[in-house]
Amino acid sequence: MLAQPTSQALSPEAAKREVARRELARRSLTAFGEYISPWYSTQPFHRLIDKELEDIERYVRTRGRQGNGRLIINMPPQNGKSEKASKIFPAWFLGRNPDDRVIIASYGSELAFTNSAGVRAYIRDARYANVFGERSSVDLPVGLDSEQGRVGGWDLGAPHRGGLTAAGVGGPLTGKGAHLAVIDDPFKDRSEAESPAARRKVLDWWSGVLVQRLRQGAAIVLLMTRWHPDDLAGHLLKEMAFNPEADKYRVLSLPALAAEPSQLAKNEDDQRAALSEGLWLNIKDPLGRQPGEALWPGMFPREDRLRAKANMAAYDWEALHMQMPRPRTGGFFAREWRIVEPSEVPSGLQWFRHWDLATSESARADYTCGASLAFDANGVLYIRDVRRWRTAWPESRRNLVQLSAEVDPAEIWGMEHVSFQLAAVQDMQRELAGRRSFYPVKPEGSKQERALPLQNLNDMGRVVLVRGAWNRDFVSAGNVFPRQGEHDDEIDSVTGAMQLQREYDQRHRVRGRALLGFA
Repeated sequence: MLAQPTSQALSPEAAKREVARRELARRSLTAFGEYISPWYSTQPFHRLIDKELEDIERYVRTRGRQGNGRLIINMPPQNGKSEKASKIFPAWFLGRNPDDRVIIASYGSELAFTNSAGVRAYIRDARYANVFGERSSVDLPVGLDSEQGRVGGWDLGAPHRGGLTAAGVGGPLTGKGAHLAVIDDPFKDRSEAESPAARRKVLDWWSGVLVQRLRQGAAIVLLMTRWHPDDLAGHLLKEMAFNPEADKYRVLSLPALAAEPSQLAKNEDDQRAALSEGLWLNIKDPLGRQPGEALWPGMFPREDRLRAKANMAAYDWEALHMQMPRPRTGGFFAREWRIVEPSEVPSGLQWFRHWDLATSESARADYTCGASLAFDANGVLYIRDVRRWRTAWPESRRNLVQLSAEVDPAEIWGMEHVSFQLAAVQDMQRELAGRRSFYPVKPEGSKQERALPLQNLNDMGRVVLVRGAWNRDFVSAGNVFPRQGEHDDEIDSVTGAMQLQREYDQRHRVRGRALLGFA
């Protein structure tokens, strides 16, 4: 326990200074951290983090009328982010909002419980009592309940109703709701962040568990070192790019070395384009650093950072230290995808949809995927939407029949005519007879060869995505193609629909519809 500062043995001038320090600690997160934790070395970037966290507290305190309710902090490891955001900040927050509740979560319950214990230790400390507790000037002192409970969940003492719940990402959050959620590093390591199943588990927990526990006017802080374009931060950034209804996060990205001018966004449009790849580009360095200047020169000088860079894979350096994760493979589609509003799509186009069926419903199986596209008179390819799900054939069959009754009846459908799908094609032709044109499509060449026409059109700027929630997954697929596995489905369904359109036009002697890219 830290020594107990008192004003009884101080001179009048020193007592005034002590009272002023306590008052400032109540109002300022930076001052609070320096008062309650003198050993914590506050750097300029910590002060910047504090300002953002103060805005989070203001949002909760005013129930969303002021401040900011959504914050992502990306920074390298070992720079004090957990101590500040997961221990000092929650303690200060509860002192100012003792009737509110906090959730702290991390990749595992052990780290979450450690952070919870850290918050509780600060509240138990004598210095905390000087600021918010029994030796402070607040009307209702803040302290721990006499029956403190376990580190997984504890309460403040009466008459306050606040407290804290800690859990591992993926675990339950039973009990009371929360006004503040702090998620500290949702992935343990690279192997987790690289695993599609692990990423899906985190997203399912995020939307199905955490968000459901938040009360009206609650705030979320996600602090993490970046690992992958589709990690949790990347997912939220892509949602901002593609989903108009998605939460809008303020992003504080602090690279280990200040970015070169060529690595910065030129403007807000450039910044928005990066969101679609799960990246955040600063328009200028948040700290006003010169290019190459270290984030914490006293702890990690520039020379040390450059040495570290020379001794690790570029993939790891860019992700962990520069907060710019890139796909391991890809580059097939060099040009950024153009996105338009539905109102900008020409009328009177003939739409085609191709289905690529999954072989099972396991978590590792491919998706059943169907892309809808059309060419306009100028040879521009519009991709209207991509539908996908992961189920075995009987359930997929029911989905297809239901979807056929819901979408444009003039849309022409096709399905890959290989393997077990031979019977599926015949089944759907019988089921949809008289209601929808349905054709077999036999793939030609490798996946990469089939994607060359799409690549050519995209290189010419003649591929357009119609804005929708599906954009995010499709762009992710394009970023890593032709890597085999989870990201093939969307591209395969588009190239299949292009082949369906070409074969349909040849079969029916349709002239005038552009076939650019098929030479």
